[in-house]
Amino acid sequence: MLSAEQLWPIFLNNAKLYEVTGELFYSSKQKKPYQIIGTAQDVVWVRGGGAPKRIGKKQFKTCINNINNANNTLIPKRKIYVTIAEESAIVELLPMLCWANEGRYIYNEAFGNLGLNEKLNAESWIDDLNLKASREVTMRPWQRKLKDKLLNLYEGKCAITKCNIEQILQACHIKPFAENGGSISTNGLLLRADVHLLFDAHLISIQPESLTIHIHEKLNESEYSEYRGKALTMRNDNKALDSDALRYHWQKFKTKLES
Repeated sequence: MLSAEQLWPIFLNNAKLYEVTGELFYSSKQKKPYQIIGTAQDVVWVRGGGAPKRIGKKQFKTCINNINNANNTLIPKRKIYVTIAEESAIVELLPMLCWANEGRYIYNEAFGNLGLNEKLNAESWIDDLNLKASREVTMRPWQRKLKDKLLNLYEGKCAITKCNIEQILQACHIKPFAENGGSISTNGLLLRADVHLLFDAHLISIQPESLTIHIHEKLNESEYSEYRGKALTMRNDNKALDSDALRYHWQKFKTKLES
């Protein structure tokens, strides 16, 4: 289980990404938007009507320790959180915390390392894909919240293939969470499961400036070659994808081409 001390950098990193992009998040209890308006000196400021609320490291650690001890039961706000803004921010910005459907519980789902420090040392790209596929069920809880956002932003269609079968669509981090990629929608793509695996293996990538799809030569004789050179589907809110994340993935793809 990750400690509050280990989770603080994850929370702070995602808060900084939200501050930069201006992306809103929503309280499942009040059905209202909140926004990160500052992250200076390791204090996160949240605005959502009324005066801005602050979340410092000490306050954060108290909340997480209380959640760890709650055993996934009903969590009264006043016993763990001071404000709903604080509660919503922590649940939103930590990918391992999820609301129950009715908004009265917080699930401590996947509250562990989930192999984030593991390295895939497969001898070939197909071994890499098989290993990744075997871990998909384990990794899925981390991506549930992101997938819900991306389903809306991409209108339920894969950003590359335009497949609209929700059961096989997944949230894909452009820059991996294990490499400090944030669980924020601008660092995400909605992809069909097989395309997600190929993207993670750097056999498919997106050119950062043109936003066109590029396919590794190993896939030349496959069905995936039909997507080469096509434009990536744009989000319906017209927000730009994280350019640093795109460049990170593109460089990995080019390295794969040269190997």
